[in-house]
This record gives sequence, structure tokens and C-alpha cells, in this order.
Amino acid sequence: MAARKNPSKESPRSALYREFLEFFYQVHYRLGMSLEAAMCDGIVSRTQAAVLWLVASEIGDGGQIRRKDVERRLRDWFEVSNSNVSKLLRDLAKPPLFFIVQEESPDSGREKIITLTPEGLAFVRDMKARGFQYFEEALAHMNLDQMGQGAVFFEALFSKPLPSKSEQATLRRSGTAIRRRK
Repeated sequence: MAARKNPSKESPRSALYREFLEFFYQVHYRLGMSLEAAMCDGIVSRTQAAVLWLVASEIGDGGQIRRKDVERRLRDWFEVSNSNVSKLLRDLAKPPLFFIVQEESPDSGREKIITLTPEGLAFVRDMKARGFQYFEEALAHMNLDQMGQGAVFFEALFSKPLPSKSEQATLRRSGTAIRRRK
């Protein structure tokens, strides 16, 4: 059994890291996943919502994003395969949703580009409105100063790109074991 570091000899920065880890469950599962459920409104899955949010957030001046960029991000976040991404995108492109369009890139016949349809843009706008309503209820107990401090923290946190999963040692599942790739 590994010896546990004496918290009294811990640096202030390390103590805060430990405190942040204690909030992971609360932030990710209690806040993040319940926010996602509210924003999806039973219409799209969490993964489909991630695609829509990603496309809406990352589209360039032409309002497009490369399919391979969507696939790379989804693999980092959800451990989905190329065929899963293809199915997700097909489902988002066909009725009853019709939220995206996939087209051949004018620069390369092998590359696909994705754009949001007017229905997709409207759904993302409605997702944001549902998220706003969720925060109205979930954060009602907090004062403006507390929320402002949180906003400053997140702004500073995301002012520098965080290491992505692909930049770190990637994990490979083998049965129930997880092994590090070399």
C-alpha cells in the first residue's frame, strides 16, 4: 500500500488540486450530465448533442467543420469508433431530425464537411435556452459574486488549451483491463 502524503506538509497548490478532485463527481456527473439531459430534452442523445454543440462551437467562417475533426473529438470524449460516428452523423442528417448536412469538401473528394441546417441551428439555440433555464434553477441559491468568481476561474482555466486525451498516454481496453499504449 502506498504511503499517503501528510496533508499538513502538502503545498497550498497540491491541497487545491486535491480539493478540485473531490469536486469532479459533483461537477461532471451531478451538474454536467443533468445539464446535458436538460439540454437534450429527450430529442437527441448525449453523443448527438455533443456533435451539435461541437459543430456549432467550432465552425469556421464558412459555417463548416471537417468530419475528421468531429470524429477526432468524439473519439477523445466518448471512445467511439469511426462507424459509430458515421451512424451518429447519418441519424442527425436524416428525418425526423435533419440537423446537419454532410457534403464532399470542395478541396478534396475524400474529405467530408459538416454544416448545421436551419433546423440544427434552431435546436442548438433551443439547447442553449434550456441550459440557461437549467442554470436559473440550479444556481438560484448563489449570489452574483459567487457566480462571478466561478466565471473568472473557468475563464482562466480555459484561456490555455488543456492537454487532450490524444496528447496524453492513450488507453486501450482489453476485456475488463485497461492498459497504457506505449
